[in-house]
Amino acid sequence: LTDMGAHVELETGPMPGRWPKWLADRVQGYRQITDALLLATACENSAILVTLDHGVLDLVDQPHAGRVLVVPL
Repeated sequence: LTDMGAHVELETGPMPGRWPKWLADRVQGYRQITDALLLATACENSAILVTLDHGVLDLVDQPHAGRVLVVPL
């Protein structure tokens, strides 16, 4: 995916205390922290999180669904 040309590396986004309320409210446990951090980073930078992990979709509400692209294996 990084060879497609539109890939950009972003600085790590906001820490949990600065996550949007809609995102912080959806985190159910420590296993979702990394996904939430990556999603918060994408949102803060108006970017799209591209992932192979379908689990990240559990964190996304409908208005922000466009911020995640799950690539099928």
